[in-house]
Amino acid sequence: MITRMHVLWRQDRPAGAEAHVIFVIAHCITDSASTSTVLRVFFDTLASKEDFLHAPIEERLEMYRPLEQTLRYPAGLSQAGRRWRRAIGWALHSVRRRGWTGGHTLPRNLTTHSISTPARSRLLVHTFTRTESSRFLASCRRAGTTFNSACFVLEQVALARVLARRFLSGAMSPEEWAWRAKEPMFIFGPLNLRPYLEFGGAGYEGGGAGDVGFNISWYSHVMPHMPLGVLAGVETPSQYSGPLFRGAPPPVALLSKERFFHRSTLLGQQVEKLFGHHRFVDIVCAGHKEPADVSRMQAEQWIRNERQIRNDDERPRTVRPDDVPQGQVVLSIAGSSLGDMDLQIPRAYPLPSTHPLSPRSRISHPVRAGYSTSPSPPSNEHNDTEPSLIVDYWRTHLHARPVELYIGSVMRHERIELFVFYDENVYEAGVVQEWLDEVVLTTQSYLGAERGVREVESKMTQSRL
Repeated sequence: MITRMHVLWRQDRPAGAEAHVIFVIAHCITDSASTSTVLRVFFDTLASKEDFLHAPIEERLEMYRPLEQTLRYPAGLSQAGRRWRRAIGWALHSVRRRGWTGGHTLPRNLTTHSISTPARSRLLVHTFTRTESSRFLASCRRAGTTFNSACFVLEQVALARVLARRFLSGAMSPEEWAWRAKEPMFIFGPLNLRPYLEFGGAGYEGGGAGDVGFNISWYSHVMPHMPLGVLAGVETPSQYSGPLFRGAPPPVALLSKERFFHRSTLLGQQVEKLFGHHRFVDIVCAGHKEPADVSRMQAEQWIRNERQIRNDDERPRTVRPDDVPQGQVVLSIAGSSLGDMDLQIPRAYPLPSTHPLSPRSRISHPVRAGYSTSPSPPSNEHNDTEPSLIVDYWRTHLHARPVELYIGSVMRHERIELFVFYDENVYEAGVVQEWLDEVVLTTQSYLGAERGVREVESKMTQSRL
């Protein structure tokens, strides 16, 4: 089954007082926006016990067509014209990716069979305090960047500290360190395509931003090599006599605060440049071929393994970090920031008529999917001042794919939360935990300044990625 729901009542609480609700949904039919809609509408319907006017099911199902058929093109553009635009997008995408090769990531146990071995998905989480979260966002705004852009640089510095610790302790050879120091670092993450689809036009204000479906693409970018700072030119551990903090140079010794914010701003500008390209949609849709090819290869290999079609040369072979075929890349960091989710998934239900996503509201909203803007009168039994259901906490557990390492962030109840999904067949739990601890440290080091926090609005913006 591609979707299922479980309700588990707490036995240590009074009957009917508290429960865990688990939604299991295949990622191929949903994304973050639509999953939020499913949760919110379910809880609101359960709490209100009312049947509100909604869009006809026929109209909603009409949206579910192949992505290429729902892209919003100028009126009157023929099918031949659309195919030409997709061809141009593929050409531009190919030029953009030309020369991309190599890359490196966390130390891992990779074999020739890892890509086709079902993942052992694991999750690690760290939640900052409200004070820390407000301070981080204020620092980003003062520097003219976003937390999402800063995250990739924070994670890059954290990765550099993990590797530096191994190099300086002798756990990594000088040859591997020298190779990693020169390699580019590739980042990857999802981006929202809903504003660029047919229902992202006039129907977007009627809920297209929150309608259920899989309406994302992917963003990739090449970053400079990992920041070396005081380690620049150091070829052996004995040559280094600089400062150490927890076995590695402090974050600001690898990358100054000025350079950190410069990299963050530069990355944000690259993202905006891609979004602003007049062939943006065609370019990013052209990038769907590579993930599809990888998935097809994984499935075919898995089928061969299940049928025990193995030869001696198919036995697992360890893959070295520098064993990257020409023209292929190793993703250093994959992830995204979901932004502030308190609007999409509120705490108290039923939603009052003043809430923009409430079915009781007569004002349309891009995220309020499926409901009519002329709702029935509110029930006397469940009015705006009496919430009967509280969502105390929610979290997404993304099942990692083979070889995947994915880090994300979200703001929930005014607190920023970092989460890492990874394949334990490839990444050791201790290594991933070490990296997450370093991400926390670098975040506090670069964004933890207290000066001027109260002068800047501390609301986390919704990410376009």
